[in-house]
Amino acid sequence: MPPSGYKQTQSRYITSFLNSCFDALLKEADELNLSLEQALVREIENIDFAINENVYTETANNVMLLTRSFYNAILEKIKNNSKVNSPKSVLSEIEKQILEIDIESLLEKAHKSSLKEESPVGNNV
Repeated sequence: MPPSGYKQTQSRYITSFLNSCFDALLKEADELNLSLEQALVREIENIDFAINENVYTETANNVMLLTRSFYNAILEKIKNNSKVNSPKSVLSEIEKQILEIDIESLLEKAHKSSLKEESPVGNNV
């Protein structure tokens, strides 16, 4: 991760990856004659199974968790009666969330907070 947080370039690679997963899911759903909702549930269950088997590396599990989170967001839209023809709104939200990651600012806030806790208040001896 870049020191100042993720930039649009990194977020777009991630959303492009997720979009390609969605395209593959649509193709698989069509081949298996499943609705989008059925395909999403199936994939989420498969990811959960694979992670629980504990045979993959931490990196592989994290990629599956990212994909699962994306699929779950689309599934929630469907369950809330939102028509999903493309994952664009979910991908836009994911991109926004990635760009909001700023660990440097988080560390600064934590440092300031710890300084406040350490400073003596009304130290009457």
